[in-house]
Amino acid sequence: MIGDGQERVYIEEMVKKLPFCNKVLFLGEIDDIQSILAAADLFLLTSEVESFGLACLEAMACGVPVVATQVGGLPEVIENGKSGFLVKVGDIELS
Repeated sequence: MIGDGQERVYIEEMVKKLPFCNKVLFLGEIDDIQSILAAADLFLLTSEVESFGLACLEAMACGVPVVATQVGGLPEVIENGKSGFLVKVGDIELS
């Protein structure tokens, strides 16, 4: 996981309880984001509030598929089903 914020400690504690915890890295803030994104298989942006979605644009520019919540300016950045996928906040059901 890349980035930092008020939820990081909570998320780290939650991940420690999962069977795949040794496969999750918490990298914090990264200056050279392109090198990390270029190695990614998927970019998830699960914000409840998002003004524009610059992080999604950066991932898309690196050729990484994007799944994001349908909030703020994200529907302007992501064309659902074409340039990425949009989901409703809280929609965590697997289909």
